[in-house]
Amino acid sequence: MRRKFASFILPIILFFMIGNMAMGESFTYIDILVNPDNSITAVINARSDYDFISLMLPYDAEVVDFSVDGTPSLSACKEERKVDGTLINCSVENGSFITLKFTSSDAVMMSGDELLFLMRLIFYQNYDVCKIKLTLPENYIIASNEHAEPLIIPSPYQLYTAGNNQIVLWNVKCGENALVELFVAGKRASKFSVPLYVAIPIAAIALIVISFFFLRKRKHPDIFDKFLVRDEKMIIDLLKNKKEMKQKEIVRATGFSKAKVSRLLRNLEMRGVVVREKVGNACIVKLKEEEEE
Repeated sequence: MRRKFASFILPIILFFMIGNMAMGESFTYIDILVNPDNSITAVINARSDYDFISLMLPYDAEVVDFSVDGTPSLSACKEERKVDGTLINCSVENGSFITLKFTSSDAVMMSGDELLFLMRLIFYQNYDVCKIKLTLPENYIIASNEHAEPLIIPSPYQLYTAGNNQIVLWNVKCGENALVELFVAGKRASKFSVPLYVAIPIAAIALIVISFFFLRKRKHPDIFDKFLVRDEKMIIDLLKNKKEMKQKEIVRATGFSKAKVSRLLRNLEMRGVVVREKVGNACIVKLKEEEEE
């Protein structure tokens, strides 16, 4: 009788013990989808030990949905545009489960068959677990440089495919005031490219080797700084010829809109390729190499 009672009650005790442990763990899971129109849709699911959620999202981020324990609470969030991005502050009860959904067109650039994803996030609270998932558009794969180094930063803990989509998973540290920078260069898969189920394991092994012997020795690895999409290359070629230009001159020379040039330069500046300097009412743009010399 006692053995039957023990076999019955023990699983229940373990269930509640595990449940309490899970309830006490703070976490944030971010699911990012790159859309065909160059925008992203991201969903953040989190549990915090604070009575507020605060983080810095991409510059043009717009919160479209926010819920606390399943109850819509969009009015509890405030957005504030900053130089580094959009600051989000949402009031919650300590230990609540929150879901925040936002969109942005500032994190992705597509040019021809090339894709560049660059996102900067700042977390203002500590989380025990922080995982990020990025889903590339259909038929896009991770690009490599001339040394066959996959163009992903930081190193992912998993790469896999779901249907025609390649997916990147990261484990990152989300400590207080932690800056997380994500960089992925992709390209449209050709009809005669290596099958993804073959390419992904090879890329994963190469990435581990590169991370150990190469990336940790550099503060700004070349695969982050030097990969350029076509529109960025046009700006860099202009700067190579003139050394420095006013931002409005770049607008005239490229034929791009002011907003597009501003977005391209902001991404190039984040990656350390160019520097911008305010001189009076003008914004002067230089290549970083020229500035350092």
